Parts: sequence; C-alpha cells; structure tokens
Amino acid sequence: MNATDAIRAQARVAGGAPAIIKADHSVVSYAEFDRLIDAAAQALGPLSLVPGQIVGLSMGGPDEFPGIVVSLALARRGIASADPGLPGERMALCFTDPGRTAPAGVRTMSLDQFWSTLAPPASDIAAHADPAAVLRIMASSGTTGLPKFAAISHHGMAQRVATYDSRMGGHGKVRIIAGGFGGSWGFRNLLAAFGAGACVVLSNPTDAAQAIRRHNVTGLSIAPVSLQKIVTNLADNATPPPALRLISVSGSTLSMPLRALVRQRLCANLMARCGSMETGQIAASPMRDESGFTAQLQEGVQAEAVGADGKPLPPGTQGLLRYRAPRMIHAYEGAPVLSATTFRDGWYHSGDIGTVSPEGWLTLTGRDRDMINHGGVKVAPSVIEDVLLSMPGITEAAAFGVEDRQGMEQIWAAIVATRAVPKAELAVRCQASLGERAPKYIVQIASLPRNEAGKILRAPLIESARQIQL
Repeated sequence: MNATDAIRAQARVAGGAPAIIKADHSVVSYAEFDRLIDAAAQALGPLSLVPGQIVGLSMGGPDEFPGIVVSLALARRGIASADPGLPGERMALCFTDPGRTAPAGVRTMSLDQFWSTLAPPASDIAAHADPAAVLRIMASSGTTGLPKFAAISHHGMAQRVATYDSRMGGHGKVRIIAGGFGGSWGFRNLLAAFGAGACVVLSNPTDAAQAIRRHNVTGLSIAPVSLQKIVTNLADNATPPPALRLISVSGSTLSMPLRALVRQRLCANLMARCGSMETGQIAASPMRDESGFTAQLQEGVQAEAVGADGKPLPPGTQGLLRYRAPRMIHAYEGAPVLSATTFRDGWYHSGDIGTVSPEGWLTLTGRDRDMINHGGVKVAPSVIEDVLLSMPGITEAAAFGVEDRQGMEQIWAAIVATRAVPKAELAVRCQASLGERAPKYIVQIASLPRNEAGKILRAPLIESARQIQL
C-alpha cells in the first residue's frame, strides 16, 4: 500500500483524464501527473535520500503544484514529508518555496532548483509498499499553542481518506481546494480527490470565483476564512455558479450572516465537517439552519462530554469533549508528557467544549482556553505575544480574537510600548514571523487590564475592540 497507488491506477485506466488544473489554468492529465511524480522520485536519488528518512516541505508559494508533486514523490519512495516546524535535527533535507524558510542547520534546497533537475524516467518507479511507513508528519498547535507533531502512516492516511464524503463526487467531477496542501486537512482532501479520480483545480481565494465558473467546478473544499474572502469579493447581485453543487467547510463554523451570503452568492448546499490532526474527520453532515456547529458523528467514532473530574456526563450535557476514532493517533512525536495528558484511557481529550446527543449529534459551543480561531487558522495568544514582545520598545502584549460583523473571528492584539510603534513596522514584523496568524488589528494602549494575580484580562480588550469596529 502506498498513498500514490490511486494516481498510478488512474493513469493506467484513464490516463488522459485531467488530474489537476493549475493556477495558470493549464491542465495536467493523470498520465502526465504520474510521470512527473516518477521524475521527481527519480531525482531524489542523487540527493542521497532513502526510505525511512524525513524531508521537510516549507510550502506556500503562489504555485503549489511543484510542492504537491514533490510530496507525492517522497511518498512513492517511502520517505516521509514533514511540516517545516519539526525540529531540524530530524530532517535529512528541507525543500522550500520562494519566501519560505527552513529550520536552522538543515540542508536546504529550493523547490524551483529541484524542479530544474527533473528528467523523464526510463521506466515506472516502483512504489514503496510498506503500509506502516510514515507518509507525513503533521503539525498542529491545538489548544496549547505548543508545536505538536503526529506521524501518519500510509495505512493511517488511507483510513482518513476513506471517510471523505462521497457527495463531493467521483470520476469526471471537478473539485477546487483553495491551497493549504502542507497541512493535514488539505493533503487529506487532495489524496481523497485523486482516489476518486476527480480533477483538482488549484486556486486561491482571490481567483477562486473565476476558476469555479471557468472550469465548471462541482465541489469546493475550503476553510471559512478563505470562503469569506471569496463571497465578500462577489457583487451583491451575484448568483451561484450552475455547476457548483456542494461546499465542504472545515476548520470552524460559519456564522449565520456569512452562511446566508454563501448560499445567496455561491452555493446553497453546505457541508459541515469536524476533525483534527489527532483524530482525522469525526463528524460531517449538511449544515443546519442554526448558529454554531452541529454535525453527525461518523461511523466508528465515539464522543463524550466529561466534567472537570473526567467522569462522563449524561448525553446532551455540556462538558469537555473527548473522542475515540479508528484512525486517531495515540501519542505525539517526541512529547511523552503532553501525550500522557492528551491521550488517556484510549481517549483523545480535545479541549473542545460541547455536547453529544443520544443520537450521535456533536455540538461544539466553545474552547477550553483562549485559543483564537480565525476561520480555521488557529493560534494561541502566546505565539503572537512572543513575536510582539521581541520588538524593540514593546513591553507588554496581549492577543485575542474578536468577531467581525459576519461572525468571523479576527486576530487582534494590544501592545504597551515605550515609543510610538509605527503600524507598518508592526505589520511587516508580524507577517514575516506569523504569516496568516498575524494580527489584522494592533492597538497601542497605556496599560493592559490585569487581575490581582497579574493575569491579563482579555474580556475588556475584546469589548474595546468591538467598540472600535462599530
């Protein structure tokens, strides 16, 4: 078993079928795609890379196609790809997109440079067939803000792909995934699409609306923050594209105002999905006409709400949520203490707050900590605060999330400084260090509200930010 087997099978039975439509609208067939993966797999040999090693992928450039090919070539060779946040000493090499960095001390090669070395292979490259081999080492900050890593095998990913809802369409259908293939969600969706023989349209929120119409896209897999960018850029009188029949939303819930806009301008049929790096997908169902997130638990998944004492609460009672899933991991890579507190008695303790009905409906109502969730882009306040406090003159910092008028949580920060810090300087530094987790709004104030113990009080900051938004 190898994660690329479905691509090769499709190349042999319907090689002329489109596999990918790139951002420049050029089409790559399954036969061409399979040959490119082989060419990249062949080019890995001179780099002295062998099965069992780990290679970082620092992706995120304007064209993610080379990174996709390289990640699949590594898989074909039995070499694990990894989030670039993995400690550098564990990597044999790190490929980087333009503008992206690798961990210090790691042998680095740009994807552009590697791409220039590709040559047609003399014959098919045999796929590494060990199902237990690590396919990818995923990263998640979860609810702690600390880096956490999970090793997903080829078999484990196959189990996660199998949960992908068939309503997204199979052979001949066109899906669009608006970037993010370096993460667990995007990579899983990509493999699911290829496993169904579908064509994937590569795009970004800025160009997605045009691509949907141009290529008669039938399904859209996307995070709420990207979906918001698409629909708010459409004209008020925009009507849904006739071919688009389903939008699958993961990462966080859609507010009712944003949900209404999506149905009016893009597609009426919305699918809510819930999952994590630790468990894979655990719940999915058509989005209900009610606020918040509610979805049906998938077959084989168990969920319970527990009290502070860890004991199960009656069905329908709100509490801390824990999960069991056939495809879940049971420990983090290199983090035994964190693993012991998160994975207990066969359960994954998520830090989510919510309820589970007797009929298996999961409802999420909040988070156990101050985690900011910007449309599926999750970040702990401390991660942002550390970046701000590293800047000259800034003595205090507090990050927090504030819902905008459409119910999307935006990232805010308040700083206390010994000088007037220019907004442009703040924006450049935060963007360079945090990327999509950078604060959208930063306000400079005289002092941060704190309690008697010195802990920052975020509620007054959130209320002040809401007044600024009015």
